[in-house]
Amino acid sequence: MFTKGLLEVFGEMVDHHPDHYIFYFPFNLDKKHWNGLCVDASSWIITVFDCNTSLRSEASMNFELKPISEMFPYLMKQVGLRISNSQLMPMVVEREKTVLQNIISADSSLTLLLMQTHSLSGIETCRCIAPHILASEAQRVAVMLYEYHMKL
Repeated sequence: MFTKGLLEVFGEMVDHHPDHYIFYFPFNLDKKHWNGLCVDASSWIITVFDCNTSLRSEASMNFELKPISEMFPYLMKQVGLRISNSQLMPMVVEREKTVLQNIISADSSLTLLLMQTHSLSGIETCRCIAPHILASEAQRVAVMLYEYHMKL
């Protein structure tokens, strides 16, 4: 069972986007390393945006995300997505390895940039992010966040 607040948040998202069930959220490992998650309930895939793949092995990352991959189908069913009991299988976890890497684990801004870019343009555009454009892209994200929160 999920909390009422969680069901309301995801229920609103499902109601407002009935054909598009993609959710983005940050995920922290060991209170040290941030990853971005794209949970696509349409294709049953969780894409992990990991900007420092050297910190965790593939097996370790899958172990960390196993509870989410198992829980999310039940959450989607409870908020109203039409899922039969036979479809309540764990989601596939895919770790995107072709994105820019950042060895500074305390700097999680690249993860946010990747999530935003993926939501707007897809994985191919994420692969085009290179060190020489990070400053201008970070500034663009900051302006977008400011405009969003100021409702401009």
